[in-house]
Amino acid sequence: MANPFEYIMLLRPYSFATVPPGVVGFRPSKLPKKYPHGVVQYERPLSKDQVEHFSMQPLDPRDPWNYMRVFEAWMQEMQARFVDDGGILVFDDDETGARETLTYSTRPGVDFQRTHWIRLGGRGKAHVGGRLEPVGHDEYDDFREAITSLFWNSKERARLTPQFVPDA
Repeated sequence: MANPFEYIMLLRPYSFATVPPGVVGFRPSKLPKKYPHGVVQYERPLSKDQVEHFSMQPLDPRDPWNYMRVFEAWMQEMQARFVDDGGILVFDDDETGARETLTYSTRPGVDFQRTHWIRLGGRGKAHVGGRLEPVGHDEYDDFREAITSLFWNSKERARLTPQFVPDA
């Protein structure tokens, strides 16, 4: 089989009725402390319900199941930062010198406001020494919508998404 879908057995070893049907392979782990019960292989991805019910975890961190776990952890981190920093999140883009801020809105019926700032009067990519000027804003009713549309960019994903290292 070329590229099997591999799942770590989290709580118990592979045996009868401990995994969903369709197993095409099993291998004990070469990293017993990390994966003490081994890894099972399938030709197809398992559903979220199957993974949860049988206490498994996809081995590949790029798997959508693992990706959602990373995203949810990032979302919790952003919410904590927002509260801890007095209701403001600031993201600076070092390459362009732009800044994005998310704050509580003072307008009735709007919960969050995003403001896009650019640096003026500077030199180079980051406009070092330039003054920040607001150039636009958006309004959101929901923190989750605001944070994902604004800040869950490729740089944040790259920073947070674990690299795939096979259990070789």
